[in-house]
Amino acid sequence: MKWLKKFDNPFVLGLNGFLAGAALFFATHPDAAVSGVGASTHDHPAAQTAEVRQSA
Repeated sequence: MKWLKKFDNPFVLGLNGFLAGAALFFATHPDAAVSGVGASTHDHPAAQTAEVRQSA
């Protein structure tokens, strides 16, 4: 149970909470993986509509 003593440090506890929250967010948010850097605009219907409006 030595690993349990790590959680006595408030910074480590906060970091673990942040990592758990980030994991839950990316697991449950549908566009989290797509909306990252370098995402293609062809994956989003709204972006396709904007492209059509600009080209007209």
